[in-house]
Amino acid sequence: MADIAVFHPDITRGRGGITVTLHVLNALINDHEITLYTGSTPEFESLNQQNGVTVDEGDLTVTSVSSLPVSVIETIIDLSNEWGQTDLHLDALKSAFVQRQVRSSELNHDLVVSTANEFFVDGPSLQYIHFPSYSGSADSTYETWAPSVPYRLYRTVCRAVAGAGDFDSSTTLVTNSHWTREIIQHTYDHPVEVVYPPVNVEDFDPTVDNREPGFVTVGAVHESKRQLEMIKIIDGLRTRGIKTHLHIIGGVGSQSYYERVLKKAAAREYVCLEGYVDRQNLVDLIEQHRYGLHGRKNEHFGIAVAEMVAGGVIPFVPNGGGQTEIINEEPKLKYDSIDDAIQKISTVMENKRLQQELKTDLESTVSDYSTDEFEKTIRRLTTQLLTQY
Repeated sequence: MADIAVFHPDITRGRGGITVTLHVLNALINDHEITLYTGSTPEFESLNQQNGVTVDEGDLTVTSVSSLPVSVIETIIDLSNEWGQTDLHLDALKSAFVQRQVRSSELNHDLVVSTANEFFVDGPSLQYIHFPSYSGSADSTYETWAPSVPYRLYRTVCRAVAGAGDFDSSTTLVTNSHWTREIIQHTYDHPVEVVYPPVNVEDFDPTVDNREPGFVTVGAVHESKRQLEMIKIIDGLRTRGIKTHLHIIGGVGSQSYYERVLKKAAAREYVCLEGYVDRQNLVDLIEQHRYGLHGRKNEHFGIAVAEMVAGGVIPFVPNGGGQTEIINEEPKLKYDSIDDAIQKISTVMENKRLQQELKTDLESTVSDYSTDEFEKTIRRLTTQLLTQY
């Protein structure tokens, strides 16, 4: 039994990051002594329910990390979002201060596991990088406000606060897709292993029949998820005489954007803004429909897309990012524009034989994203590091 530290700065934000954290804990908690370092207060009852795990708070030590800079940042964010109608988060800066605070204490553990990107620490570590937080300009291609002066300044400050540097051989880096791996390797010149995020694929039944010829889209209602563009795609399909509809599933990511989507949905009887739904309702909505839409460009992985595939849905995704790996790089399911999406979706919807071929191909790789596969890989990598160091 080893003494392992798990670092996650905010276990209340970010669906993918929280899912990874909970399943890392679930994978290691029975065999090791675990200390979770976090800047937020985890509510394990709801976290377990949302992520399909059984992490008992009594089986680990939770060390809450707080600092004046983080408190100031959170106050600025709250005021900006309330009075300025912004959608500010500054996650990288908050994470930098939290990890700086963690490092200032005496970390006396056999292994450090970061489930929220880079953690610059001496000694053996396993780090799950969803996307580089402190990479300077390497990720500027994929940020809507880069490479502006404020962006470069923000990243410079984040790197300085985090103490960003290089990784040595005692650090094992893993990430969520081959697409993200290329970016990380270009940034840090360090080997990276792809470990797909844990997806509760066992919740879904892909064989459900009598599905509605409509679409589901899953994700926080936010500009980056492009729900307004997806409404335009459905508009275009109906203009072609295709009777279909759209369910928009997800909580509020940006209040102002949510209100714009709500207004558009209210004007169309074939668009339903479901908002946040519980796990069972999400599963039911996916299993009741034939098709899925994903809007985020350059998605690092796309748990929602993997859930659609597990649920027997045919998803259409933007051409770029790790999400295209989930659809096996199938050209018929990747779109470059709204018009391109309308054309490709029409072709698939009008050909039942093609639909079955696509579903068979997609479902052949579902097990690659299972929670069992993820936890097994985390245990293997942990054992390797503990044995070597």
